[in-house]
Amino acid sequence: MSVSTTSSGDVVEFSQTAISQSSNIVSIICTYNISSLTSREGGANGVILNFYSQSAPFCGWSISTENSVNRIYFIITNGGGTPGLWYITNPGLSTIIQMVILYDGSSTSNNPSVYVNGISQSVTKQTTPSSQMLMTNSRFLLFNRNDSVLKTQTLTGSIYQICVYNRILSAAEIADAYNSKLAIPSYRGLVFSPQLWNIQDGAVLGSSNIIRDLVSGAAGVPSGSPVGRGDNVLRIEGIN
Repeated sequence: MSVSTTSSGDVVEFSQTAISQSSNIVSIICTYNISSLTSREGGANGVILNFYSQSAPFCGWSISTENSVNRIYFIITNGGGTPGLWYITNPGLSTIIQMVILYDGSSTSNNPSVYVNGISQSVTKQTTPSSQMLMTNSRFLLFNRNDSVLKTQTLTGSIYQICVYNRILSAAEIADAYNSKLAIPSYRGLVFSPQLWNIQDGAVLGSSNIIRDLVSGAAGVPSGSPVGRGDNVLRIEGIN
């Protein structure tokens, strides 16, 4: 199954009342295929996945692209202080990438670990966060951001799998996740894993054509006109 978006306002949102990642320890599995990069979070952002707040205290994390330097960024915000920014060289375009990010946000001295297709990557710190990662008043957004200031962020490509955990995955779990990319995820510590239900091919997402979180059962709320399709991926077809 897939979700297609054709404009910058096409977003699927899981509200903070439905989804909660209260821990500042996080593991993220995101399997995707994008055909181009846009500017990273904090500019005209190319956001792949976002867990953040729109009101104070501004906090959360995102996985973003940066086309000018060919990078993928992991960014944390912490309530108005200096954000933490780390990056890896973009591992590729128009090919399936499984990215795993492990981060213990309980200390500003910690750096994330990043794996691409099961292989550990060299991570560069760009800025050190001024305080530990905060996880309050936040919600998940898939594909883009739709707030009034940053509403021009879209990517072109596909997302196959998203799993967010409140614990650090082991090396064996990371290997297992890569060797069976589309398998049902491990449930221990799983806090978010969106799945598409009742998709009517080519229909705009609505009350009978929905994306749900596997953990809470909460339905994602579409903004704009994202379309459900009967293939086997979550698809992003943005206009940049």
